[in-house]
Amino acid sequence: MGLRFLVLDKKKKYTSVIGDILDITGHGLLVALNEEKAKELIKTVPVDILLLDYEDMPFWLSILEEGYYVFPIFFLERYEDGERLISAGFTELNFVVLPFNPIDLLSNALTLSKGLTQASSPQELGFTNMLLHVLRRNLSARVSVNKDDTQCMVYVKKGVLEGLSCPTESLKDILNKRDVSIQLLPHEEERMLVTFRNVKELLLELMEGVEEKVEPEKLPISFEEKAVLEDFVSLADGVFWMSSPAKEDILQINTILRVYKKEDITVPILINAGSSTDLGDVVSKIEKLIGGVEHLKGVVVFGTKLDDYTNAYNLLRSNPRLSVITTIPIAEELFRLGVPMSRMRLIESFPQFRLRLSTGDVLRFIPIPFCPEKGSFMMHEEGTGILYTGDVLSSYGNPEVYSPLNPPNLEDLLLYQAMNIPDGERMKSVIQKLSELEVKTVIPKYGNVIWNVEEVKSALMGVEVGFDLIKKNRELSLEDVKELVSKCREWLSEEEFFSFVQAMSTYAYIDDELREVYIELESLPSVMLSTFMVLGMRPTAKLNLLRFMHRKGLISFPV
Repeated sequence: MGLRFLVLDKKKKYTSVIGDILDITGHGLLVALNEEKAKELIKTVPVDILLLDYEDMPFWLSILEEGYYVFPIFFLERYEDGERLISAGFTELNFVVLPFNPIDLLSNALTLSKGLTQASSPQELGFTNMLLHVLRRNLSARVSVNKDDTQCMVYVKKGVLEGLSCPTESLKDILNKRDVSIQLLPHEEERMLVTFRNVKELLLELMEGVEEKVEPEKLPISFEEKAVLEDFVSLADGVFWMSSPAKEDILQINTILRVYKKEDITVPILINAGSSTDLGDVVSKIEKLIGGVEHLKGVVVFGTKLDDYTNAYNLLRSNPRLSVITTIPIAEELFRLGVPMSRMRLIESFPQFRLRLSTGDVLRFIPIPFCPEKGSFMMHEEGTGILYTGDVLSSYGNPEVYSPLNPPNLEDLLLYQAMNIPDGERMKSVIQKLSELEVKTVIPKYGNVIWNVEEVKSALMGVEVGFDLIKKNRELSLEDVKELVSKCREWLSEEEFFSFVQAMSTYAYIDDELREVYIELESLPSVMLSTFMVLGMRPTAKLNLLRFMHRKGLISFPV
């Protein structure tokens, strides 16, 4: 028989997320949009699990006071609130951090409902859930909690809390420790007890004054030993390239795991989390390097494309302590996807746009609006001179010869800037900011790592990009387009060219050469380029077409 859930959904944001999974798995869901309705349902229908926001805990405590012992699972925006719950006797079974995986929530609920049957143990359930089990079943028993020869007993008789065998502070001290032993023992009469009016009063005292606990992160392995693995590349001390080459694409994503270290303190940050197709590989490599995604402290998101945030969103669900580091415009987009603002660190909130880590490393964030997005920015490590960027300073690349250790092809770098940066003024602004920083290496979102920064700066000086190119485009002639079709025939195999001709038949008549154009002549190069991309032509052919169009002044839209 399935469980019966009740969700107190005041903001109307949880029902649609959990409804399907509960329906599919045979569990019931009651929905209340306010506390009055929730209390009415609890008094009318037996409820196993109550789902509610952390801020609505007073409601749960109020139903305890009336004798309705329902297991709670709280929706949290910050993992720190979960640590406060744990310090008060709850466990991770009692909360999920937004955004959450509905399957994880269901798993927690099933474990809570089993009680001491099947695989569940007192330690897994925790003190508060053990107490709720005893109260729900009207048992007479003692819940024993002990650590380091310090013991406290909670006495319950026929489903009524009698009291504690120790002061509340002693119980709080025990619960604040790790690996606490919890046992369910037969009831015995006890004369000297610390008494409470009800369970609500006890839990309020346990939660009073609980502070956040921050412990230094300790990684399980030595990075020096792991850097020889073939499935990731060490670019510098603590800088690991985590991507997999995109064999059929001209955009090679650079996902970087940056591990900042000082003595026994480590702060792992993922920079540019990569595309959804890479998620499995990225997670696997993170596990090999630092033991798992739960050790990540932050993920830097440079933009609002799917490749920018999809993996970051999924990692947030896997690691409730993880925060996104980004700008306000990008954060607003993530907020619309359901990521709470409390899980985002805004660079605008850092003093002078600098973030000092617990390792002593200083990260400086440089806003570069409209390069190409409103919220675009760069991240500079002041100690190492490494600069991380989004689209700025990215390049196209041929996967057949790509390596993050090799410098970029300058033409492909300039081509990417021409196709993605709005105009020359924005480009000049970026170059000026580069000159103001001590930059030794640039790791862009796409393409090769830039090891010779001065060479790239010189190449970019005065380069025409974006709307500048469109303004200067000369008048297109039929001969220009015929030459373009002729080049396509050179770059493609017979089979590829046939597919290309078939796909273009709506726009032009092509056999051995271009015979007739059915649309505006100026639009045909763009349509040809789009057709190359849609058909998934070989990366070499795509690059050849892009380079030729750029040289001929035929570029008219971003790719």
